[in-house]
Amino acid sequence: MRATLAAVLLCAGAQAAPVSVSLAGRPVEVAARTEGQAIVGQILPLIRALGGAADLLVDQGRLSGRTFDGKPFQAEVGGSTITVGDRGQGLGAPLRIEGGELVGPLVDVATALGARASYVKAQSELRIAPRLAQVEVHSAEEGAVIHVLATGPSTPTLEHIAEPPRAYADFPGLTWVGGSESIRTGGAGGVYGIRWALFQEWPPIARVVLDLVPGTRARLLPAEDGLFVLTTRVPQTAAPIEPPVPAPAGAGSLEGLHILLDPAAGGDDAGVTGAGTTEKAVALDIALRAAIVLMNAKALVSLSRDADRSVS
Repeated sequence: MRATLAAVLLCAGAQAAPVSVSLAGRPVEVAARTEGQAIVGQILPLIRALGGAADLLVDQGRLSGRTFDGKPFQAEVGGSTITVGDRGQGLGAPLRIEGGELVGPLVDVATALGARASYVKAQSELRIAPRLAQVEVHSAEEGAVIHVLATGPSTPTLEHIAEPPRAYADFPGLTWVGGSESIRTGGAGGVYGIRWALFQEWPPIARVVLDLVPGTRARLLPAEDGLFVLTTRVPQTAAPIEPPVPAPAGAGSLEGLHILLDPAAGGDDAGVTGAGTTEKAVALDIALRAAIVLMNAKALVSLSRDADRSVS
């Protein structure tokens, strides 16, 4: 009987192996361990490492806060769901209090907060990295404005290449899920097109490349709430755009027109809900897609909002 009990305790101990946590290649002080098939650890240090802010009200059994890109989140201690923005995501195990610390499934929580997480079993290491979430381009009177949205912190750098005319911004610490993506802009704002992909897998580096009209220069502006901004300015002596990118079939040229698109709902105003989505999500998606089509037809396009945030 004692031998059997000892064997059971030994197996249980073997299952609870310690796990190191790395955020984009840097070690993070998060106590973590395997628990069956899950990686369980401290939640609050993970949220702070991802650039978020959180409050734990133990007496009310509630966790709340904001992600790096400004989305509110909340969860109940003892519950198996975390709600980020207006979307709930299930957790593989309930959140609980251990030794005064909030503990839960790290992979599920990191994923809900917009990061990518993977467990390297050979090294007993949980690798977490925030994501480059989206790239948007908007034409302006003297150039273009490119928004790079991220779910976590990064300190990007910008470099120019003379031949062919090109600029690229590297975002260390950000990963990108999927293959290379691109947007063609037809030379609007001095940019032929924008491409982005994962440049280095680990530690991750996401790269955004701007194919420029000769003479165009790019700038990288400070970030706020997960929004990084690249701008371009077309010089007075900019070369003609060759070859032009054709407008959509039947659209013709809209050169000389200034079009304002107004996705009215957004931020705190979700609009109506239904069919598993919200009015603000649909309106913003349509507006951004329409902006690219109109810019390809050489229109000057402005938007009342270009991301899911409140505006005056």
